[in-house]
Amino acid sequence: MRANPATRKRLPHFSRWPRSHPRRPPTRGAAHLWFIPLDQAVDTHSLDHDERQRAARLHPMARQRFACGRVALRAILAHYTQAEPAALRFHYNANGKPMLSRPAPAFNLAHSGDFGLLAIAVEEPLGVDLEIVRPRARIDALARRVLDADTQKALQALGGEHRLRHFLHAWTLLEATIKAHGDGLFKRTHSPQPRLARISLEIGAVAIGALATAEGRPPALHCFQWRC
Repeated sequence: MRANPATRKRLPHFSRWPRSHPRRPPTRGAAHLWFIPLDQAVDTHSLDHDERQRAARLHPMARQRFACGRVALRAILAHYTQAEPAALRFHYNANGKPMLSRPAPAFNLAHSGDFGLLAIAVEEPLGVDLEIVRPRARIDALARRVLDADTQKALQALGGEHRLRHFLHAWTLLEATIKAHGDGLFKRTHSPQPRLARISLEIGAVAIGALATAEGRPPALHCFQWRC
């Protein structure tokens, strides 16, 4: 998989992201990032039958997060497309990546715990990932399985939180890149893939994320916060 080196950008804590809605979709050279608190109680009337069935198969906490994320996704995409949230229809690629069945901006949704992060851009490819900064078990085993030798070597030279953060930056960049290509983490295709512009994100002190978009200069980022 070809990948350009990532740039790194620091963003303020999610609580400082504005709650106002953008007047227009992002233009070329820009991307919108939406923070979605997934612990909100939401009205699920806009969800379709498939989404309701998927939610019903989850345990209560995961069900809450999934439902909130999908309600927010529909509400935000409806804002951009001037449609009713319940009227939006999704289709999915072989790895489950959703796309709208109508002309619309590209989008990708990630979550970690009660934090959701939605990326919106003019067009595919687009991928986003997010991880809360918290202690992780089995970093070495995961690194050996999915990260390149240079990244593994750099991890071994670090300790404590520096090691954790280095791992999370590498992990989220990998995930965002794979999601932009429409693959699964352990189901990668071997067909030629377009090169990507990639940004590694430091979000306050609480989270690390990554964004992968169509090749070119890394996009200007505009941040928003969704509340029901």
